[in-house]
Amino acid sequence: MLVKPDRQILLAVIYGIAAAVIWGLFPSVTRLGLTSQLSTYDIIALRFIVAGVILSPLVYRKRLGGIPWKAALILASGAGFLYLLFVIGGLVYSSAGHMGIITPSCMLLFSTTGSLLLLQTKLGNRRLFGIAIIVIGIAFIGWDSFSNSSGSFWIGDLMFIGGGFLWACYTLALKVWPLQPLHATAIVSVISSLLYLPAYFIFADVGIFKAPVEDVIFQGFLQGIVIAIVALLFYSKAVNTLGAARGAVFGALVPATTIILAIPMLGDIPNNIQIIGVIIVTTGMIFALGLAEATKTGRKVGNAP
Repeated sequence: MLVKPDRQILLAVIYGIAAAVIWGLFPSVTRLGLTSQLSTYDIIALRFIVAGVILSPLVYRKRLGGIPWKAALILASGAGFLYLLFVIGGLVYSSAGHMGIITPSCMLLFSTTGSLLLLQTKLGNRRLFGIAIIVIGIAFIGWDSFSNSSGSFWIGDLMFIGGGFLWACYTLALKVWPLQPLHATAIVSVISSLLYLPAYFIFADVGIFKAPVEDVIFQGFLQGIVIAIVALLFYSKAVNTLGAARGAVFGALVPATTIILAIPMLGDIPNNIQIIGVIIVTTGMIFALGLAEATKTGRKVGNAP
């Protein structure tokens, strides 16, 4: 077997870290938008206006790729407009740091449980151990919500859990109806645009025409291009070179990068409980994704749920 050049591996690592940083930026960037004149509904609209327009030619050319409309609607709900309503709405009540921990952790927990119950996937003891660690880490974050935060934080945290559940539905749907990552992203964005934008312009208090132009451009660019499209492409490049097992490590970096990036962007200083939660959840995600097992046995594992 040919050995990949060191430069190629280095570039793959850079791509993977860049994807983790971009995904880690999402809570903080969104929270910044909510502190301006933009609402939850405005930010979601900007994301699907930009991503929907850019990716619509791909959907027009490939249609749904052979999957039924039911599958397309599940994908669009799980990673599209409904998911964003939960996680962005949760930021009104809770913090970006909590979202960065709770949503990806619950996504992994729900998708793994769904794989066991619905897809009859068999998991090793190390992955089950990792799920248990994640539950402990989430308990730390939940304790922080009730002991050190305002009374409304629990509402946002519950919405983050709901967002994790929806993303798990998207992940499981991709296992049943497999699509190329960019094609799946295009379907999510275009269908979400068709379902969400008409209701937004008819019923919502449209704020994208009232907010400062620089805020609209900033959110539209980051939400619709950088987060929705570029991060996925970077992650795909990393996985193509490093394999699924090592590539999945970068997904496990997202909670930690979210907490870290929230410090300079929002001034959210993590306390000791949050730091412990980051360490516990990230460790649990590594075990639950099968990375520890793959490292020990020297074999590759399939795509993590």
